Amino acid sequence: MTLLLLNLFVALAAFGFSVTGFGFALVAVPLLSLIMPLKEAVVLQFPLMIAVVCYHTWKFGRLQSWREIMPMVLAACVCMPLGLLTLNSLPDLVMKRGLSVCVALFVLTDFVHLENYAERLARVPGVSILMGLVGGWFQGAYTTGGPPAVIYIMATRPDPAKAKGLLSIYQFCISFFNLALYLWGGLLSWSSLAKTGTLLPAAILGILTGTAVSLRMGGRGHRFAVDFMLIMTALALWVKA
Repeated sequence: MTLLLLNLFVALAAFGFSVTGFGFALVAVPLLSLIMPLKEAVVLQFPLMIAVVCYHTWKFGRLQSWREIMPMVLAACVCMPLGLLTLNSLPDLVMKRGLSVCVALFVLTDFVHLENYAERLARVPGVSILMGLVGGWFQGAYTTGGPPAVIYIMATRPDPAKAKGLLSIYQFCISFFNLALYLWGGLLSWSSLAKTGTLLPAAILGILTGTAVSLRMGGRGHRFAVDFMLIMTALALWVKA
């Protein structure tokens, strides 16, 4: 039963990522944390997250200017070790409930038309650095450093293709810095990688299904489905933590 749930949760995360272009860990970590300690969930999904991010960077980011997003990337790298320290230091209960609150808040931004405020905020000098710092902490602690960058990039790049490309580059860069930190911190091992490898077919299935479905549904319909799944997961994670 546990193996079935692991594959289902990974497939759902890959599906959500394929639909929205971000959020693999944002879906995978809360779901996996329902059946295992949070640190174990973070480590289990991390190699799969790197794989899907590499695919999206190749598909959407290869024609974009990497230099354009580097200030935010460097800011994220500064705060990432602090996130890792938090993951290693705080009790599992605190980290799980903190994640559930963060997931719920991110979902709620879809219902308050945050883009109207984000566009104004994005004009303030230094906001990209602040978003990078916040995203870096989340990346180190949960590998969910995408949402602050999503808010900023979507507010400052009206072209969806350009925004998705820059976001892919951002995720690619911080994921590999995160990989170096996790290797240095001893979180990843050959046994954990072998366990993750058994879930690769589920991730591929989720990506392919998400791609096929995205051709038939409207963008808002996709996002609503992912948001509903996230808010239900956040509630369950708070209760089960």
